[in-house]
Amino acid sequence: MSTVRHDKVFLLYLFAIILIPISYATKFLLGMESLTWIDPTLIICLLVVFFLIITNGIKFYGNTPLLLLSTSFLVVYFILAFVNYLRLENVVAGDVIREPLKLLLCFCLAYLTYLYSQDSRKKDATFLALGIGAVVQFLFSLYLIFAYYIDLPLTSPMKEYIIDYVGRQSLWITPPIPRLGGTFIESPPYGLYMLTVFYCSFLQYKHKRTKFSLAVLFVTGLGSVFSLADQILVAMFISGWIVFMSLEKIKRSFFLPVFMVYAVVLFVVMTILALPHFENKIDELNNINSSSLGERTFHLIFSLKLLVENITNFFVGVGPGMYGQYAYLTGNFPNTVTPQIMMVEILVETGIFGFLLVCLIIFLLYKKIKSLHGVTGVAILIGVFLADAAQANWKWSIVFFILPFILSFSTNKDQILKEQNNEGIH
Repeated sequence: MSTVRHDKVFLLYLFAIILIPISYATKFLLGMESLTWIDPTLIICLLVVFFLIITNGIKFYGNTPLLLLSTSFLVVYFILAFVNYLRLENVVAGDVIREPLKLLLCFCLAYLTYLYSQDSRKKDATFLALGIGAVVQFLFSLYLIFAYYIDLPLTSPMKEYIIDYVGRQSLWITPPIPRLGGTFIESPPYGLYMLTVFYCSFLQYKHKRTKFSLAVLFVTGLGSVFSLADQILVAMFISGWIVFMSLEKIKRSFFLPVFMVYAVVLFVVMTILALPHFENKIDELNNINSSSLGERTFHLIFSLKLLVENITNFFVGVGPGMYGQYAYLTGNFPNTVTPQIMMVEILVETGIFGFLLVCLIIFLLYKKIKSLHGVTGVAILIGVFLADAAQANWKWSIVFFILPFILSFSTNKDQILKEQNNEGIH
């Protein structure tokens, strides 16, 4: 009976994985603007973890230093939220606890992913759910864009949303090119989701060589590219180049200089073609209210100013989710704004102590992933970091999915053979 119940709960987890792309923008697509949005994936994962706790189903598999450091950061995150709550006036308790609770829910997703990925069959089922969600998301994002141009059937809220979305999220060259976004409010988080699933598909195909993983790899590659988000394209290029240059055949090839020259020429040509776009980005530096680059530049400078001018802020930060309370005083932003640069946000909100703790966690992730996957794993870690580094919010569900998913792969040939034999028995 217990096994049956745990299998049903696992199905609930798979449903949560399919729902990962169902983000904040969904309420606008459904015409429910006044709805208080809570990520359904994270809520379901919390329920699953709660069930495992009351049924003694919690298990841990190695990676003790990484687990301890991650747990320590979570605890510090809550403590700093409480400490800074005492420092601020007229702050609602719900605003203080919001970001720590979100991080806790993300940790629940990460734990469940690592737990279930220890079983080969459950891991394959998890990837199946992930792939289905990604393919459906890609098709839906295409449908929305085509509906904008050729008047395909849409509900009234969806029509209003896609008109607004194309106006906000297009690459403004001649002619303008709309960026794919699907159920995400902007193209960068859509691109982050697609790129992350692309990396998962790459690893899955490398180990299993299934047609489904290859299909998902192809679809999410397209989704990543046509998000047309700067940080996503940069992450794809850099991670792909690292993998390409690490190949032994390329290293030993007589044509390596030719490849290098080709890459440089391609880079120069693409730069010239995109020069008007880059010029617009440079012009944005001084525009903090209507440009992403200008706004991020302001937040970077203002965050460092908060740390330098107050010694308490330097050590313990201004508190998780509390940066907006300070930025609001400038008269330029709402009190919910974030620095929109991941490491800057961590530094200004948790101080040097929390920042160093995160750096140590990243270093341990690097060592572990490199030992499992070599240069390919390092390239994927760098790609995920770059893709998430300039998001409006770095706590995206998909990021907390891919890290434990990467760690769950075994590169030991005996272990892989054992898993394959077990699959044959079942």
